[in-house]
Amino acid sequence: MLLPNFKSFCSKLISLTVLCALVGLTVIIPIFAQSQSSTTSSVKTDPIPSEVFRLEHTNDLEPFLDQFMEKKMAEKHIPGAVLSIVKDGKLLFAKGYGYSDLEHQIPVQADRTLFRVASVSKLFASTAAMQLVERGMLDLNADIRQVLDLFPVPSDFTEPITLHHLLTHTAGYDETAFRARANNAEEVTTLRTAKNPFVQSPVRAPGERLSYSNYGMELVGFMVEKQTGQTFEQYVRQNIFEPLGMESSTFSQSLPKDMTDRLAIGYRWKQGTNLPQSFNYFHGGSSGSLITNAIDVSKFMIAHLQNEVGDKSRILQPKTVELMHRQHYTIHPQAEGMAYGFFEDFNNGRRALSHHGRLSEAQSILYLLPEEEIGLFVSYNLHFLDERGNSLGQQIIDAFMDRYFPASAPDQPHPTFTLSKQEQTRLAGTYRWVFHSYNTAEKILSLLWDMNIRFDKNGKMISDSFLQGHSVLEATGKDVFVSADGKKKLSFLLIDNQGKADYVHIDGDIAAYERVSWFETSNVQFVLFGWFLFLFATVAIAGFVTWLKNLFGGKRSKNISILYGYAVIGAGNLIYAGLIVLLVLIPLSDNYWGPLGFGVSWKLQATGFIPWITAASTFVILYRTWKMFKQHSIGIPTLVYSLLIATHTCSFAALVWYWNLVAGLLS
Repeated sequence: MLLPNFKSFCSKLISLTVLCALVGLTVIIPIFAQSQSSTTSSVKTDPIPSEVFRLEHTNDLEPFLDQFMEKKMAEKHIPGAVLSIVKDGKLLFAKGYGYSDLEHQIPVQADRTLFRVASVSKLFASTAAMQLVERGMLDLNADIRQVLDLFPVPSDFTEPITLHHLLTHTAGYDETAFRARANNAEEVTTLRTAKNPFVQSPVRAPGERLSYSNYGMELVGFMVEKQTGQTFEQYVRQNIFEPLGMESSTFSQSLPKDMTDRLAIGYRWKQGTNLPQSFNYFHGGSSGSLITNAIDVSKFMIAHLQNEVGDKSRILQPKTVELMHRQHYTIHPQAEGMAYGFFEDFNNGRRALSHHGRLSEAQSILYLLPEEEIGLFVSYNLHFLDERGNSLGQQIIDAFMDRYFPASAPDQPHPTFTLSKQEQTRLAGTYRWVFHSYNTAEKILSLLWDMNIRFDKNGKMISDSFLQGHSVLEATGKDVFVSADGKKKLSFLLIDNQGKADYVHIDGDIAAYERVSWFETSNVQFVLFGWFLFLFATVAIAGFVTWLKNLFGGKRSKNISILYGYAVIGAGNLIYAGLIVLLVLIPLSDNYWGPLGFGVSWKLQATGFIPWITAASTFVILYRTWKMFKQHSIGIPTLVYSLLIATHTCSFAALVWYWNLVAGLLS
């Protein structure tokens, strides 16, 4: 999975939620989460030098990389890393840094140490699929149900999902970690082998928007298995690993001892030290289970860059490579888009193809410059939740490009355009990152993924979000905006019936942002949550105070049963809010798999019933209130109070229902 700056925005979500809860909670729940600075993937780490260095001068390359790696690894507390570079069909550089095992002081070696490269695996799945396209066994534009046969592919949309959509991450699937984890290698299943596979339904029409999908790439692997009669691991070994001589690579999570001994241990940076992490098993394979080393990945990069080599090491025909590397989706002609499997990146005026990978044990990036016939691979064993700022891999890429492939000329001022008030209105608003779950309790995380777009009095666009930070941008073309330093570009797509922009894409991002209504914005939702918690706290305190008065001989009020009833309801909802923080928000902030990796726990399931119980209880109290009112035992103020609390309790249940935080909608 690929979740940038995950710990930062989750930590802020927890902090805001707990802040609201503290107004009413009588038990304080401490939350400690280290905040990260929010940066974009295209921010440069080093200035463009005045002198242009030639990559052929390896006597410059190694000292430059050694110095850079030593500095950055120390800053980021990274235990170990590996870096390899290929050029013109040959391995130019490969070196390990630091340790794969801190306890035993085992150094990282480029030709020996194995890393879990996570979503870089998707490039192998995409390549395997394109091999079958080349052989006529798969059709890029055919309905995938023609291949998957009896496997369910539910959809509420008329457009069929195709392999083209899966390879460009435009099939319309959302993202969830529900039931993704396994306890051991024996439990690991794929879509083909699972007795009860978790089947997702698209949340938007195929081809409509870019939204990174692990599930979509698992379907690609399944299609390879269906058409070949082999397991995905067997097919890739026979058709990619063996032809390329990749002898230290596997998609299996059941490793022989010699590979286990070579596997880099993953670490968390906690309380000033690196803590080793256990091996995380997860279901599936084609989307992220590849284990390999830098030398093997270098052979794969060469195969994609040098497609005219001999038959023994060719894995794709030149025309297929060209087709795979071509842009197949973009939101705007001036925006970066998707090739098949690869993300486009324009860096210093050069087109690159790349893919990041992130797991709890390691982070990786594979980066190709097809025209220059250069490829870079970086992997390191620090949990991404503990890394501040841009990833080490991205920083290496940017530093490498600035040193050896700087912009051909100093950046010229971008041509700017003045937008009318009407044009500003159609673009301004709140947009939300679509890379989130729509159908599980993980949906609550999306509250931290809003991006607010507005315009200042000078007509400049102001963009604010937890993910992307604060930016000032100017229009450089129709519906295209670029920051003054050229490091950030926003592209809008206008498909709203009212003439307003419906989607926005940020270059370098793995998913688009979609416009949300005013009611759905995080600001409104946080106010609502805060108000409900304040009200429930007030009701609970009122009941407690009434109980104290009666305890010490105060006059017993006729409406005391009503006050007690709502006090219990208020306290119940406060307890529910606290449990949601403990069982959902904290795991989302500090656990790669979140709260649903093994499914819905009995604790969370039980918690999900509380809003239903409190809402149902209000009808009992309302009935009693109405009877007492008819008997003149209470007056209009008590009746109004009862109606007010009952309405708020039911509204609160509706709100958490919308966010899938109640029993029946948690998964």
